[in-house]
Amino acid sequence: MQNNNSKYGTVPFELEVSPEIREFIENASISANSLMSNFEGDKLSRVSLAATLLWEYIIRTDWRYRDLLVAGEELSAAAGMEDQIIRTRQLQYVDRTEAFHRQIYGTLSVLILFLNHSGPRQIVTQLPISSVQRFLQYLQEQPDLESHSEHFDQLLFSVKYRASLIDHPQQSKLHHWMTMGMPTETVIIHYIPTYVESGDDEVAIGKPATIQYLNPHEPNFKPIVDCSSFVVSPEAFKTHSSLCTIIINVLDWCNGANDK
Repeated sequence: MQNNNSKYGTVPFELEVSPEIREFIENASISANSLMSNFEGDKLSRVSLAATLLWEYIIRTDWRYRDLLVAGEELSAAAGMEDQIIRTRQLQYVDRTEAFHRQIYGTLSVLILFLNHSGPRQIVTQLPISSVQRFLQYLQEQPDLESHSEHFDQLLFSVKYRASLIDHPQQSKLHHWMTMGMPTETVIIHYIPTYVESGDDEVAIGKPATIQYLNPHEPNFKPIVDCSSFVVSPEAFKTHSSLCTIIINVLDWCNGANDK
């Protein structure tokens, strides 16, 4: 790999990188380089490797996000086609959604790795490193980062969504899912259907009397099927943006602690 615009960690810009992420990494590497300037020798080599991994994971997250956008466009284009095509593209969208949130989790994990190797001692000794959720919650409680609480909430939503509905479905109640197209993106609605007895069996039934065209992320939203509870997938754009915002502000926060 070539080393571009980074004094220490290798920035893999020979890969196919979107202009937005290229600019983001260039800016973030300034803060990362400042943290790494406190090390030398073997320690610097390890910290530089952690930085390289972080840039790679950020790029992979952007790939997964763009894959998801393409899947959403293909699903929208399937309107009016055969049921088999629509069903296939719905499941492909679910697959890309799961891949995206898994990558968000992985990138946050590598951020923890980098901070554990490069962060100021007064931060590293207090930093939860065994749980991404506790890591985010700890950062959210820091006075210098409290203005980014909304972004922490968005990432926590993604982390919990991955844990309960993607990687550990056995920990959630059995549920159905459906996709819902919105002007900005498609969402997945995971819902526990209403069951009624039908002979010796129970079957999922029901549609409400009127279809409510509401934003699925608003508190008063209800799906167009009868259900006892539901979860709407986190907004991909907000999650992606929140990840970038938190990474660069946490790196700056660590540099501020070094200056104190």
